[in-house]
Amino acid sequence: MPTLDEIRTHQAKSAAKAHVGTIRSAIDFAEMDLPEIDWLVPSLIAPGLTTIAGQSKAGKSWLLLQLGLAVSAGGRFLGNLRCTKADVLYLALEDNDRRIKGRLMRLGMNLTNGLYIDTANKVTPQNVNAVLDEMPTIQMVIIDTLGRYHENENIDGNDYMDNTRAGGQLHNIAKERNIAVVACTHTRKGQAEDWTDGVIGSKAVVGVSDTILMLTRKRESTEGKLHITGRDVEERTIDLEHTDDWLWYDVNAPSETTITEFNDFGNSGNYYDSGF
Repeated sequence: MPTLDEIRTHQAKSAAKAHVGTIRSAIDFAEMDLPEIDWLVPSLIAPGLTTIAGQSKAGKSWLLLQLGLAVSAGGRFLGNLRCTKADVLYLALEDNDRRIKGRLMRLGMNLTNGLYIDTANKVTPQNVNAVLDEMPTIQMVIIDTLGRYHENENIDGNDYMDNTRAGGQLHNIAKERNIAVVACTHTRKGQAEDWTDGVIGSKAVVGVSDTILMLTRKRESTEGKLHITGRDVEERTIDLEHTDDWLWYDVNAPSETTITEFNDFGNSGNYYDSGF
């Protein structure tokens, strides 16, 4: 009968052989025929975990609702990013029905049956998979906010291990289902040398996210910036401005597209009257 040490040695060798079988050379990788990234928003959001952070009342929820509307309609996000049309589940965990309706009407974008919104605040890390099983066409899940999502599990959203666990769960869901999960969180007060350090639970959140976005805006200003970094995106900053109805747009969008292409937003008169 083998000893315990012999059993452990055999198990270790078996594990090593299985691992070696996954190792390939650099030339093998260079010769691989791999599919292109399935961008839902070009060069910005793809299947995987995206985290968007920003100060309270910076306009994140407006931006996320605009994102859901643009993707569900196959329209343009920020005025110049043509989205791949897909069904979206928006978990508005800090809002009520009246607030969501008011924002939808105020944005003036095309409404579709492809954007599903939940304000009941009942989706938890435990049942989000069950929800997606019942709604298999969903290709993007927006969680607003990650902190409230944590609360549904009765854990502390600022704790490193809790953020790591919840972020890991969301990342696994995105990877296993090949969908985009966009989670919204807040930033700390004060300036950080690296803007990603300002994200609440930054080390945990940044560590598990494929893409990190940060929306910044000074109080009483219509101008903002969307900072972008990640594994598959170009690190950059987009200069933004929002209309009186909180519709965010890229101020550097090509001028020749600003009238015809913004028709995708619906009948929001601000785009035709603002002269940009």
